[in-house]
Amino acid sequence: MYISVGLYARRSSCVLSALNHQATGANPESSSYYMCSKGLTEKALVELGYKDTIIIHPALLANVKRPEGRLVESISLYVFQKQNRE
Repeated sequence: MYISVGLYARRSSCVLSALNHQATGANPESSSYYMCSKGLTEKALVELGYKDTIIIHPALLANVKRPEGRLVESISLYVFQKQNRE
């Protein structure tokens, strides 16, 4: 979907820059399907030929209420917060 929207916007000539929010660790050569698909999306967006393409890889998000638990994210957040207090 991102590529379709990006291609439509690029062809309309009214959008000169692309901004995309991706997962940290995105890599088109990753053995993880999720990271590989995110990396392929980044690569395809860059290849659309915008004047500027900005891809953001966010850090951990604190105080986010989700219906499901994320154990690794919770542990990582705890460690990072502990380090910042020292």
